[in-house]
Amino acid sequence: MAKTSTEPRPKDFAVRILRVKTWLGRAERALKSENGMGESEGMGGSEGIGEKRRGRGDPDVAFILYWIAFNAAYARDLSPKNPNALKDMKQFFQNLLDVDRGYAIRDALWSHCHDQVYALVDIQYLFMPYWVHANAESRDIPWEGSFHKDKVFVRDALRNNCYERIRKVLRIVFSRLYVLRNQLVHGGAQFESHYNRDSIFDGAHIMATLVPVFLDLMDASHGMDWGQPFFRPALKGHATPSITRHPLYRDRFGFP
Repeated sequence: MAKTSTEPRPKDFAVRILRVKTWLGRAERALKSENGMGESEGMGGSEGIGEKRRGRGDPDVAFILYWIAFNAAYARDLSPKNPNALKDMKQFFQNLLDVDRGYAIRDALWSHCHDQVYALVDIQYLFMPYWVHANAESRDIPWEGSFHKDKVFVRDALRNNCYERIRKVLRIVFSRLYVLRNQLVHGGAQFESHYNRDSIFDGAHIMATLVPVFLDLMDASHGMDWGQPFFRPALKGHATPSITRHPLYRDRFGFP
């Protein structure tokens, strides 16, 4: 369990929450753009791409933006000594469940995205051990057993509404989403590739469902230490560079 405190919330918490809210708002606009059309319509690119996105926004961009919001919520340490993002996620999920008195996470999973979760855990290409096997010179590295075990665990947990298994469900689901995130962010997939369309749509839907729930739980929590965010703003009395001083922003927005 995370360290708790009865002191007023520190500025670090306000910074973390504000960052999550700003990225979350932009992700929602990307997923469901105004008038049900992708924002790229009428802005060049392949003919008909705006029509293709009609009614469903831009799920590739939305997924990345939702992940930034999620990262802003959970991440604590950027140093090389702590490279394990999945370990940080595991602790974050435990902290969320500690303050989730109304079972909001369970309800979101069971009521709003269980179909997408089922589909996601059934895709071997989002299971990192598969890629370790596929990219190895020796194909003797096992992966099928653990892949099947995770899939059965998630399906049984959701089917039987097992709240005590929810932390492991989150860990499995977000480990799959983390592979999808890496495929996109590290250039491991073509933009709008038809090979991973279903994964992108399902991943964006899951993130759109769960990240706002995570934010609400954090915002309503009391006494929980959510940790120091990355790149803290400068302390009072120290010079902080302002983006409005950049000539590009002065010219574009009329800043003095």
